Amino acid sequence: MKILLEAAHTQHTGKGLFARRLLSALQKRDVKVTMNPNEWDKFDVVVGFGKFLNKHNTKKEILRLGDVHKERKDYKKLNARKIKALKRADGVIYQSEYSKELCDKFLGVPKCPIAVIYNGANPETFDVVPAKSPYKYNFLASARVWNNNKRLRTIKNAFWKADIKNSCLWVCGDTGQKNGGDRDVISNREIRMLGTVDGSVLASLYKLCNAMVDITYLSACPNSVVEATLAGLTVIHANQGGIHEIAIGPCIRDKEYNYKPMGKHAPLIDVHEVAYWMRKCCELEYYDVQVWMLQQKLYISSIAKQYLEFFEGLLNG
Repeated sequence: MKILLEAAHTQHTGKGLFARRLLSALQKRDVKVTMNPNEWDKFDVVVGFGKFLNKHNTKKEILRLGDVHKERKDYKKLNARKIKALKRADGVIYQSEYSKELCDKFLGVPKCPIAVIYNGANPETFDVVPAKSPYKYNFLASARVWNNNKRLRTIKNAFWKADIKNSCLWVCGDTGQKNGGDRDVISNREIRMLGTVDGSVLASLYKLCNAMVDITYLSACPNSVVEATLAGLTVIHANQGGIHEIAIGPCIRDKEYNYKPMGKHAPLIDVHEVAYWMRKCCELEYYDVQVWMLQQKLYISSIAKQYLEFFEGLLNG
């Protein structure tokens, strides 16, 4: 089987990170797979990440979908390319059950075989020495690029309200602000802004922290939460979107989403409830058999196996 992952254009995105992980995992299964569309004249399977870039000589075209444009203004125009790709696809892979329902509402229900397959990662990547911290209690907030839906301001406010002495909130990713932070010397608390960091730094923070806080409104299947789960890190998260399908830890009530176009700003979430769970995560560990079973599902080797089984099912009719 010859597979093209049409993801070269996603190099610096979460899609690109997952595509590289999938490429490596498929190669370990002795499958011919590439991101170079010119490597072979013909492919058995082409996987488009959110869209198809070009036409190829291939037997089957698979569309991988996560989020859609939900903005009230121009959402139909912005989703037009995804809708076109959906009609062209021979099969569709959704990143989460939430993604499937979301895409059904905004893009339409496909007339081809579908599957829900989460993002994945290699758990060995996170078997590292924890980062060093001068604080007893540590929390992580991580995103590639922060926006309003990711609610960084609420996370910061919750950290201060939690009033955990000798604690630090580590913020990773592009916040649009200068790196640095704020510190309360009296209670020995700090918010430290690290900016964009590489995967090795994130891995060491997963091992250091008591919990990660990801209360994004309507996220499909973020790589950071997959990674945190595989590292055994508790994730304080919201109950809307797809994060609750892949996270270990307390799930906070959020405004129920009606699967209709929305404004630019996320609804308010209870900052006191976030603060409460930050305090509790200093005392509790969320790890049991169900967590272990969830981790098995997110191993990139398992994800690659599911992708191959879906491909083979399509090719064999």
